[in-house]
Amino acid sequence: MLLSVSQSVVSRCETGAYTPEIELALGLQVIFGRAPRALFPDLYQKVEELVMRQATKLDKTLQGRTDRASVTTRELLAAMIERSAPREA
Repeated sequence: MLLSVSQSVVSRCETGAYTPEIELALGLQVIFGRAPRALFPDLYQKVEELVMRQATKLDKTLQGRTDRASVTTRELLAAMIERSAPREA
């Protein structure tokens, strides 16, 4: 009700049967106080893997380049990789 979607849509999001639009994902974050990463762990993992594969390809393309844009992009890619690495307990 709060998001103008049915309970069945929310349930399908929870089970991974439906990929929520960004507005719905953020609305659920507001309601439940949990980030989309926690609300949709399987979807998050799928998207993260896709993005990381693309980042790896881009990093390889930029290797050896010394122009400012390439260096900055590689720094951002390195930070992404560090953030996505599993944390030890």
